[in-house]
Amino acid sequence: MVYSWLRKPKFLVFIPLALLLVVALACGDDDTPTPRPTSTNVPATDVPAATVTPEVMEEKPTAAPTATLAPGAPTSIPATATRAPVPTPIPTPTPLPAPKELGPPTPTAPPVQEELQPIYGGLLPMAQISDCRSFDPFRALSLVDLTCSAPYYHSLLEFDPLRPGVLKCDACTEFSVSPDGKEITFKLHEGIKYTNGSELTAEDVKFSFDRAMDPAQPRPKTAILASYIERNEVVDKYTVRMIMKAARPSFLRVIGRDYHKIQSKAWVEAGNDPHQAATAMGSGPFKFVNFREAVSHEAEKNPNYFTEGKPYLDGYKVFILTDPGTEIAAYTTERILFTHHTQAGISDLNRFARDNSFLAKFDIFFQPGINGIHLVVNTNKAPYDDPRVREAINLALHRQPIMATIGGGRYSIGKPMGPNNPMALPDEEMLTRPGYRELNGEKHPDDIARARQLWAEAGFSAANPLVGSMVSPNAKPHPDLAQVYKAQMEEVLQHVELTFTNQELGAWFADMIAGKFDITASGNGAGISDPDDRWSQLFLKVDRNFSDQEIPGIRDLWEKQSAEFDTAKRRDINYEMQRLYLDNAPATMPIAWETQGIFVHKRLMTKAGVYVLSEGRENAMQLYHIWLLPETPDRPSIGADPGFGGTPP
Repeated sequence: MVYSWLRKPKFLVFIPLALLLVVALACGDDDTPTPRPTSTNVPATDVPAATVTPEVMEEKPTAAPTATLAPGAPTSIPATATRAPVPTPIPTPTPLPAPKELGPPTPTAPPVQEELQPIYGGLLPMAQISDCRSFDPFRALSLVDLTCSAPYYHSLLEFDPLRPGVLKCDACTEFSVSPDGKEITFKLHEGIKYTNGSELTAEDVKFSFDRAMDPAQPRPKTAILASYIERNEVVDKYTVRMIMKAARPSFLRVIGRDYHKIQSKAWVEAGNDPHQAATAMGSGPFKFVNFREAVSHEAEKNPNYFTEGKPYLDGYKVFILTDPGTEIAAYTTERILFTHHTQAGISDLNRFARDNSFLAKFDIFFQPGINGIHLVVNTNKAPYDDPRVREAINLALHRQPIMATIGGGRYSIGKPMGPNNPMALPDEEMLTRPGYRELNGEKHPDDIARARQLWAEAGFSAANPLVGSMVSPNAKPHPDLAQVYKAQMEEVLQHVELTFTNQELGAWFADMIAGKFDITASGNGAGISDPDDRWSQLFLKVDRNFSDQEIPGIRDLWEKQSAEFDTAKRRDINYEMQRLYLDNAPATMPIAWETQGIFVHKRLMTKAGVYVLSEGRENAMQLYHIWLLPETPDRPSIGADPGFGGTPP
C-alpha cells in the first residue's frame, strides 16, 4: 500500500502541520465579451466602473478572510456609525464558489466608516520571517522584501487597503485610455514631495517604469512590464504616457501591486542605490530610520506625506524572527502585534483559536490561499534536463497524503493556477491526470510502473542511483514538504540517494536565483488571481522561475491570452496553456494550494473598525491606514471612548 505510512499517526508526529500567510479572492468568470476600451478619464479617488477602461478583470471582493474573534467581542460596527460611500469597483464577472473552508464562517468585508476618528502616534512592533534581501521593490522576490520597502514609496495605482480588490489612484489624479487600448495617459498630483524635498514628476514615473523593465537587472516580479509596454513618454511635468504593445485586460491591476513603485530619477542617477537601506528614498507614508542586519529595521512617519492626516502611526519597527518558536512567544507576550507573514503552523493556529485568553488579545485569520507549493528541479543541471527524469519524479509524487497531513485537510490539489481562479483547470480534470490520480485511495499503480520504467530508461539502477541534493527554505511548511518529496521519490523510484539541507530563507533565495541547487521545495503566491501575473512569475523565463524552464509554445499562448478580452476565449486559451505545460515534463511541479493564517492584535484599528486583509498578500502594504488603540487593561471596543482620536500633530 504505497504511501499509506504518510497517513499514519506516527508520521503525523514526525511532520508538524504547517501553514503560511496567503490571500485568495476569486476572479470572475463570464462568457460575455468585455467591450473594448474607450477614451475616458478617471477621478482622483477610486477607479469607478463607469469611467475605468472595462478591460480590467477585477477580482470581486466577495468575502473577507475568516477571523476568529474573542468571546464577547463586537461583531458589528456601532449603531451610531454611518456607512461611508463605497466606490464602485471595476466591473467583475460572477466568481466561482470559494474552495471549502474548514475554519469559522467567513464574514463579508466590513464597511468603511469615514467618521471614525483615528488615534495619532505610537510605534507598531511587527515581525518578518527573514532578513531584508533588498530595499528596492524592483528587486523584491516576495512580500518579505516588500515589508522592507513598500511603505517608502508611492505607486501610480494601488489596491485600496480597506476595500479588497478595489483599484484606485495613488500618485495619479486620473488616467485615460485611448480607444484602441494602446495608449494610457496618467495625470499626476502636483506637489508630491520626496523625503529629501524634491518633487515627484512624470520624469520619475518614466524613469521608474523603464528601470522596472530593464532586462539587464534582476527584476523577479516586474519583468512582465516589458511584455506590456513598448515605451514610456513624458508629456509634461505632471503627465506620463505609456505606449502599449497591445491592449491588455490585466495591465492596470498588475501595476497596482506593491512592486511597481515610483523612485526619484535624480536621486538614483546621483549614485544612490535604492537596494541599500540607507539610500532607499521615496515619497511614501514612511521613511527609513535604521537597519540592523538579521535583527530589525525601523521607519518613521514621513511628515511631508502627500495625503493629509496620514499616516496615523509615528512609525513601525520590524523584528526579524527566523525561529517559529521565538515568533510565537513574541505574540503571546504581546511584544509583536502584527506581521504580513507568520511561521505559525496549522497546529499553532488551531491551538490559539481555542485559547480564550489569546483571543482576548488577537484575532486569527484563516485564509484559503492562492499560494502554490511546488517541487522544482534545475533544468540547467544533468540529469534534470532530461524530460524522462522530470516526468518520473512527477509521477512518483503522491499529492493527496501531503494535502491531508501537512495541509491538515486545508490544502487543495496543486495546479498551475489557484483554486479560486476560473481560468484554472477544474479539479475534476486534474485528479484524472497521471501523477495526480489515485486508485482506491492509493497511489495509482500505473503511475508507479511508468515512473520506474522512465527511471530505468534514463539509466538509473541499483548500481547507478541518482545522487543529488534536496534543499528547502527554513519557512514552514517547506522543510517538512522536502522530506516527504525525498521519501516518496526514494520509495517509488528506489534508485535515489538524496541529501537534505534546510537553508535560511535569504540564503535559499540567493542560491535559487544563482541556480545552485538540484531539487528544492518551493512556493509562490500570486498577488492577483490573474493568469498574466501567475505565469509571468513562475512558468516563463524570468528570475523568479528557479527551474529556468520555458516549455516551447507557452509564451505564444501567454501572449495570446494576455491580449484577449473575451473572458470565455481567454479561459480556453489558459486551459490549453496549462495542459501543454503539464503534458511536457514540467520542472516546476505543482503539488498543492495551501490555506494560511496570521494573528492581528486587537489594538490595530482602521476606518473599517478592524484590520482588513488585502485580496493579495503582496498588495496594500503601505501601513498608512492603521492606528493603535491605547494600551489599556480592557482594550475598549470600537467607539467605546469618545475621547479616542485627536488632531494630527
